[in-house]
Amino acid sequence: MSFVRFFSRCSEISIAFFHDVINKPEKLIKKRNTFLTKFERVQLAVTSYFEIYFLSAAMYLTNKPFTGNWLSSVVDTLSVGSLTNVGRLVTDPATGNEVYAFVQVFTTLVLVIMSLAVYLGREK
Repeated sequence: MSFVRFFSRCSEISIAFFHDVINKPEKLIKKRNTFLTKFERVQLAVTSYFEIYFLSAAMYLTNKPFTGNWLSSVVDTLSVGSLTNVGRLVTDPATGNEVYAFVQVFTTLVLVIMSLAVYLGREK
């Protein structure tokens, strides 16, 4: 059941932030979908970024309940989420973690590169 939460939340975050980034912000208040400022958007992106860390750690722990422990799952999610050592999970195909690692990398890229960069560059 945790994999359903992981995939649904990652897709929800990716779609929402991607859609927000590619749409030009409306100048008129009447036409806006949201009244979030750029600082509130950055805060939401950072909160989502940490949420992905916790969801990913749960997924990695779920995939190796007898061989791994919670500390190795936290190290796995930190290495993938910071984009420093993705190969650690992908080299062992028996665990099936490569799918989760790629979803985490994609969601992290949407949050960090697209969202934070665009939000920090906006006027308001």
